[in-house]
Amino acid sequence: MTRRKPSNPATIYLSRWPKSHDTYKTMYGALKRAAQALDEEDDPEKYPWHEIDYATAVELPALLQDDDLAPASVNKILVAVRGALEAAWRSGQIDDDQYRKIEIKSVKGSGKSTGRALSDEEAEKFEAALEKAAPKDAAVLTMMFACGMRRVGIVRARVGDYDSKTGSLTSRGKGGKMSVLPVVEHLRKYLDRYWEEVGMLASD
Repeated sequence: MTRRKPSNPATIYLSRWPKSHDTYKTMYGALKRAAQALDEEDDPEKYPWHEIDYATAVELPALLQDDDLAPASVNKILVAVRGALEAAWRSGQIDDDQYRKIEIKSVKGSGKSTGRALSDEEAEKFEAALEKAAPKDAAVLTMMFACGMRRVGIVRARVGDYDSKTGSLTSRGKGGKMSVLPVVEHLRKYLDRYWEEVGMLASD
């Protein structure tokens, strides 16, 4: 009887979840990013995970960090790669000696900001999207990306937290912590529009 060739390690690893499951989509994307970094391969189920050796495993975290990924994103990708390598080992595609030599260490945050300023082209696209968005969506996007407000601050925002005259927005964080955020002048109209709508609803 002819022995069936084992499936790709990524396929075996991903079979833990239904394809419709969010975890499947997350880990597929993580393996895809790793395959792209290692060999410019867009299909993680075609990448030869069983050929990864010690040197490649050591190099991978640095390659991912070169793509300006945050440490948390890099570590999520490394978790998926470890899963694919374990699948390769358990299916007999990697022998015990090779598997023991492979070491993929998680990366640590450097304290370096992972954010960056938008390019002129990106800023134009962002503002074009705001113009088309519903008042509430445009206001939320402005609070998030233009003001740097966290999700908890957006959820706790009140009618009186925005001062249209000064263009300042009060953010209410955890533990009762409050901070005042400046709103870029040319983006204030998106908050003005939504706050006016909210104020009308509140007065009904």
